[in-house]
Amino acid sequence: MSLSKKFVPWGVKLHAETAQAGGAVYIEPQSLGLNSQLETRLSGPAGAVYRSFGALVSGAPVLAFSTRDLKAFLDECGVEGMKIDAGTNPGAVAYWQKVAEGGTRMAYNGSEHISATIANGLLVPRNISVDHQGVAVLSAEALARKAGATAPLTFSETADLPNTDPDADVEWGMGPLDLNGTAFEGLRDVGVDFGIQAMAEGGDGDIFPTLTYIDAITPAITATGLHADILNVLTEEGKYYAAETVDLSFRKRSEGGSYVADGTEQHIKLLFGKCRVDWTELADGTLAVRLTPWRTAGDTPVAPIAIDTTAAIA
Repeated sequence: MSLSKKFVPWGVKLHAETAQAGGAVYIEPQSLGLNSQLETRLSGPAGAVYRSFGALVSGAPVLAFSTRDLKAFLDECGVEGMKIDAGTNPGAVAYWQKVAEGGTRMAYNGSEHISATIANGLLVPRNISVDHQGVAVLSAEALARKAGATAPLTFSETADLPNTDPDADVEWGMGPLDLNGTAFEGLRDVGVDFGIQAMAEGGDGDIFPTLTYIDAITPAITATGLHADILNVLTEEGKYYAAETVDLSFRKRSEGGSYVADGTEQHIKLLFGKCRVDWTELADGTLAVRLTPWRTAGDTPVAPIAIDTTAAIA
């Protein structure tokens, strides 16, 4: 026996639950992984050295991936997740491309690739991270569920790849963090945790979950920067900001150049609801802060985070 095959991540195809008849969105992955969470349980009589019975008792497949194409993902999924529903098209499909012995990759239509399809479940963004001069990367998960006789996850070992190249020719880097007109400058890194508590549950002794939903959303944003004198604005107690007065941008890069002009509506902006900004640590001249936004209740509610994927930077 010897190694003769290998497969590498290719991409993720998404169909929105509300537009099953529409075209698919293809996400290029920076990473792509699938976790079965299968649990086999052994049992046996009291006092026995060896267990004498084994059976599968649970599984909860989760597809995890990351991408630098923030706009494609956020336009499809938003910041509060998206229902995956097979409808007339598969809900979420991950692909791995077969390498070509003595070459690079097998042809798209070679029927030799691997796919994993989640027909029903829930897709959620997890976080965005970026550092100084780095590339913003978004991480996401798709939680699978069983729906009637439809399995939560199916595989194909003879898949063709879609006739679409998922390679993203876009990148976003670090943009400004604006606190009601005062910029926290000298940023070194920024992290956005969407704070989505996604649940996959079952009952009646079922092996796989049959219900996926979001139980709570508690986002948090962290940033570090060198302009520690912003403490004069935040004060020793931190600071409360009214809804829609704090925002964070990711600046789009220009292929072959540096950045797209700030006034061009191609950047990504996160606008926060009511928000506290607390400083957490000042160490070696670097200030760390934490932003905690929450929902504004009432007749015209304001979400903790609103996304604009065609924003200009003032």
